[in-house]
Amino acid sequence: MRRYDNTMNFNRNWAEYKHGFGDPRLQFWMGNEALYALTNQGDYSMLVDMLSCNGRYYYVKWNLFRIKNEATKYAVDAITLESYNTTSTAGLEEIRGHPFGTTDNINTYSPNTNKTCAKQHGGGWWFLTCTGFHLTGNYSGCNSAGGTSDMAKKMKCVAITGINCDFGCLLRAATMKLRRNN
Repeated sequence: MRRYDNTMNFNRNWAEYKHGFGDPRLQFWMGNEALYALTNQGDYSMLVDMLSCNGRYYYVKWNLFRIKNEATKYAVDAITLESYNTTSTAGLEEIRGHPFGTTDNINTYSPNTNKTCAKQHGGGWWFLTCTGFHLTGNYSGCNSAGGTSDMAKKMKCVAITGINCDFGCLLRAATMKLRRNN
């Protein structure tokens, strides 16, 4: 996954997230079916590089990342945090065991509103609380207008600033990179 501006719409349906979309040379989602096939042929680590709206670079590395098949809604099967330069680990392992959700997938919803997390916050993701760590949320453009409730709907990583997501946890760009472990 690579995302760095609002020219690529990440608010997509299940089939598009399953098969992937975009251009790998630019902005894209590789596809959950490809991600499943790749992460189940051995042990893979995942690195997420992020540029926050405060202008700082952050990273999170998991030394093990694996998802299950479509029958389980591509639930995260294994995730083990290795290193990070964020303020906290808030939200970084919360996706373990959770299925992937999209706007047309009713299995991942917010208990507070009874709407799917993707309908509330945009994009597809492994949702738990809808708002903690979400790289495909509505693109922020680093605009904090709209207050806290609007910020909750944007591309973010709360681990950057801790539990209370402020302007610094909003993301300008993010890239997910997979690598086979030796």
